[in-house]
Amino acid sequence: MASFDDEDGPALESVAGRRGDDPAVAADARQQAQRLLQLIDELPEAQREAFLLQQESDMSVEEIALATGVNRETAKSRLRYAISKLRKGIE
Repeated sequence: MASFDDEDGPALESVAGRRGDDPAVAADARQQAQRLLQLIDELPEAQREAFLLQQESDMSVEEIALATGVNRETAKSRLRYAISKLRKGIE
């Protein structure tokens, strides 16, 4: 499961705290971040992998294709589907 509490990532509280000191805003930000993490966990493995490689490692589609052993179009499709599912889940 993805986590904002990992050593390499920001603590969830610091992400939420950036939106201001209003407790309601901070709670909403935490809730949204938790929802996003849940949606990422629910992605099919290949889509999750492509999305996380792009977001966490700042890889291009070509680099994702090379790292995962697929062609460019497959990597691009996986990334596109992942982003589409995440957007729908957030709405």
